[in-house]
Amino acid sequence: MLPALVALLLPVPAGWQGEDPFETRVLPVLEARCFGCHDGDDAESGFDLAALSGDLAVEAGAWRAVRKRVARGEMPPRNKAPLAPDDRAALVAWIDAVLPPEPAPDDEAAGPLLRRLNRREYAHTIRDLFGVAIEAHELPADEVGHGFDTLGAVLSTSELLLEAHLRLAERVAERAVLLPDPPEPPRRRVDGAKLGAGKASGARGRFRALHSNGEVTLSHELPREGEYAVRVRVHGDQAGPEPCRLALLAEKREVARSEVPERAPEGRVVEAYLRLPAGKARFAVAFLNDYWAPNDPDPAQRDRNLVVEWLEIEGPLDAPSPSRYQREELDPRTRGTLRHVVERLLRRAWRRPVDAEEVARVVALASAEQGFERSVRVAIVAALASPEFLYRPEVPLRDPRGTERLGPHAVAARLSYFLWSSTPDRELSELADHDDLRLRGQVRRMVADARSQALSEGFAVQWLQLGRLEQATPDPTRFPEFDEALRASLRAEATLLFDSVLRERRPARTLLDPGYTFLDERLARHYGLAGVEGPALRRVPLDPGARGGVLGLGAVLTATSYPTRTSPSARGKFVLEALLGAPPPPPPPGVGVLAEASDGAHARPLRERLEAHRNDPACAACHAAIDPIGFGLENFDATGRWRTRDGRHAIDARGALTDGRAFAGPAELKALLAADPAFVRTLFEQLAIYALGRGLTPDDQAWIKPAIAAAGRDPTLIGLIEELVESEAFRAP
Repeated sequence: MLPALVALLLPVPAGWQGEDPFETRVLPVLEARCFGCHDGDDAESGFDLAALSGDLAVEAGAWRAVRKRVARGEMPPRNKAPLAPDDRAALVAWIDAVLPPEPAPDDEAAGPLLRRLNRREYAHTIRDLFGVAIEAHELPADEVGHGFDTLGAVLSTSELLLEAHLRLAERVAERAVLLPDPPEPPRRRVDGAKLGAGKASGARGRFRALHSNGEVTLSHELPREGEYAVRVRVHGDQAGPEPCRLALLAEKREVARSEVPERAPEGRVVEAYLRLPAGKARFAVAFLNDYWAPNDPDPAQRDRNLVVEWLEIEGPLDAPSPSRYQREELDPRTRGTLRHVVERLLRRAWRRPVDAEEVARVVALASAEQGFERSVRVAIVAALASPEFLYRPEVPLRDPRGTERLGPHAVAARLSYFLWSSTPDRELSELADHDDLRLRGQVRRMVADARSQALSEGFAVQWLQLGRLEQATPDPTRFPEFDEALRASLRAEATLLFDSVLRERRPARTLLDPGYTFLDERLARHYGLAGVEGPALRRVPLDPGARGGVLGLGAVLTATSYPTRTSPSARGKFVLEALLGAPPPPPPPGVGVLAEASDGAHARPLRERLEAHRNDPACAACHAAIDPIGFGLENFDATGRWRTRDGRHAIDARGALTDGRAFAGPAELKALLAADPAFVRTLFEQLAIYALGRGLTPDDQAWIKPAIAAAGRDPTLIGLIEELVESEAFRAP
């Protein structure tokens, strides 16, 4: 029998010497509350607890599963009386004491020694190094682990990605360092006969005639972003009731349109002035109104053709607008030699001091180019294509006590990429030079900086699982008001809420019910709130109640819905995963899907249909935990609007957490979550995963619990971050 065997094989926890805690506290609970259902061939869910042998090497996973279900309040099930708090605490404490630490996955056990910049970090770093704006989507999407795109274990590298990094480095160098313009704007004129054209055209000496609607084209390399003039000289073979008409296009965009009544040898010049980015551009002249009347008695009125004499590109016409990097680093009065420029560049780009040999290699490569600006461009490409830029080496150092820790520049980089998703600034780098990083003070300084909005865009968006918002497609028939502008406002509301709680040093639980939100006129109208005008998002106070906080965000509510209806299951799962750190197990393969009602006006209420769905034994275990939580948010429709009815059915927003605590509606649900220590613990753990770039293991609880305690009884969000960066784990490789 299990009781005797376990009592013999499992060690007695420290502090409980002199008594057998299993016999006195654990076994009576198992016998009274567990063995009745989990014993024998017909054990519930096939889990025969009484048959466990006590071999920890084999059965540690089973005991951990027991601990998880008991600690969450999922066992005993809701149709049974709950465990007394003392019994639950004793069972969990005993399992914690006797089980060996849970092994970490191979990719997390030692921590990542190399962490590649993700595409968001790459874009922000380029912005801060050079004052050059690039879009994150210019690089391939990154993989996600534990819900975040900062984990070293999933930020892999491929040949395709390396090629993309090299191409992007070249574009950054071109934008960061403009070459001197010639004394006069360059002008390229190409005869019509040499322009690209389709079959319905023909050369007329140096000209080209378009015999039907079509176009002639020219590709031209633009040296930099700037103002350009595009000109075409044309005349027409006139026929029919109107003169020839043309359109002038740049990059498939019409920039000018004109009638051309002139005949040969007269001609008309049509021109347009426009701003264009650097790189290859395609220009075209399109014939718009072909005319063909072969039976007209007047031969001169039978055929209308557009004749292109030449096409010309001139520019750039404006004075160059150098990047911040070029203004600050390449001023001839202060820049020094190429070596000086390269040394400063590498130090900033590689986030550490550089040695003479590293500088000499890049200088030798750059010196092969003619002209100072071209040489600096080569140096920038070399710096950005290097693994020293693309990766953040987190190689351990040993202090005098023999303890492994990160070097000061690696810690500075970890802090800056945590809070700013970008490279350390000058102050942080200089403090690292002197190994004088005072992280708590740096957190306060850096959070006050506008760059800390990156924490909202990086951490908060992923913590709240708002990637699903980008893919959400509410049914246009049922939700015709949902459009891209509303989607953008919903996302901005979420990030501004997180940012305000962070910067204003508000308690972390304020994220659940802050008493305000951020609205523009469009979003306020969607929520049914009056008094907000204009397109700018601004802080709007809210009356106490359901709206407000992360569970009242339209972004979260839309992301956890189907196109045609809400999903209490998805919403309950979100609460357990993101807010309570208790994700339900994945559904078993082959489980059924809730059938959609064919007629919403006469269908059974969604709550009844989900309860019927839970009658399937394969679905019951998970849905019994997640659905009752999601029911509490049913007053919000699939796009976050408030409602009291779903079709002809009144909303029933009663629900319960997994431990049986009941609530009615979102306001009571938020109050329960705000009072639950699991919310702060989960938020802290999510911040730690994002900052450390790895998943957490059971060993991490040894520093997580004291760090949360040190943040105070009602910790602020910034206070949690301060304790996180002051922990040994933050300085550990």
